[in-house]
Amino acid sequence: MPEEKECVVEHLVCTKPLHSCPLSPVLGMDVVTDVTLGPTLLVLSSEYEFTALPIGLQYRMGLSGDICGVSVTSPLRRHSREPFSQHIANLLQRKASNPLLKSSSSAELSQQECFRLLSRTTQVLREEYIQRQDHARREIDTRIAVLAEHKEHQLEDVQRLMENRQALKEHAHTVAESVEAAKDYHQKLLRRYADYVLGCL
Repeated sequence: MPEEKECVVEHLVCTKPLHSCPLSPVLGMDVVTDVTLGPTLLVLSSEYEFTALPIGLQYRMGLSGDICGVSVTSPLRRHSREPFSQHIANLLQRKASNPLLKSSSSAELSQQECFRLLSRTTQVLREEYIQRQDHARREIDTRIAVLAEHKEHQLEDVQRLMENRQALKEHAHTVAESVEAAKDYHQKLLRRYADYVLGCL
């Protein structure tokens, strides 16, 4: 990872969700890269079960806030230097996550312990997923509304420019006719002057 990039620490697999659960350590793990799926974490549990966990964009090497390597800076965000895509990515950045539970099959949990796990999971999903996605959706909706309004102004400007262009064309045609009329009158004056000079001779 680049030295200036902030590290991300996140629990992906939990083999001991509660203190009362027996030990079930991970026997092995590796990260494989697939052309379609990208980096994937393979985990071998204590019961010899393989689990594949796709690793998100934020863990890919070389990612520095741009999506697919393209930095798009919005001209509408005059008070912020970060691109809109990075702004949304920051809003969606979680501070906690729900790891995959892979405890031993011999673990026996009471109803109270199951309720604690469910409550904690629900709280994390609500605070770190749903609320962040709602916030990001509101930001995107606001962005769409601003862009739509900006588009309307641009269309009005284009319409006004087209009208000005048409008016200039008509004015240019009128000026051209006036120039042609002036040329004809000038030629008539020259002929009259020539006739006058010849008559004096």
